[in-house]
Amino acid sequence: MRRYKKNQHTKRLLLDDEAMRSIFFMMVMSFSSTIFAQANAVYTFGAYDDPFSKQATVLKLGPLPTSEIPSEFPRRFLEADGSYGGGEAFQSIADACRGLQEFAAVGRLPAGNHWHIYLTDAMWGSDTYELRPRDFRLSHTATVLQIVKEQC
Repeated sequence: MRRYKKNQHTKRLLLDDEAMRSIFFMMVMSFSSTIFAQANAVYTFGAYDDPFSKQATVLKLGPLPTSEIPSEFPRRFLEADGSYGGGEAFQSIADACRGLQEFAAVGRLPAGNHWHIYLTDAMWGSDTYELRPRDFRLSHTATVLQIVKEQC
């Protein structure tokens, strides 16, 4: 319900208690959903400068059995049995940077590419799984949304 209070210089809108509670509730829910989304975000690393410059949709694959691995797929990303465990998944940008640095240190990333950290549309927990202890992967294909860190 709206009420107007007039004074000699201005006309002000006064909101009743119910309207104020509704506005406060909407603000809290908006803030909470932003925090929840950030807490459940999934980050990965990749070298997607070219597709992003062309505004192409970039996908990070989920697990693939050996029989579905394309011949041009880099063997360095495959498991011992020839399957693909899914794209690397990290719960924070810092964790993704550490993962990128570990991959680079052991030569699992092709030289000459510009590797960055990206945000995906996946949600931590519902779209990820633990392949091995402390090795989290996407459980299905996810869209890479945006670059969030250029250098680690």
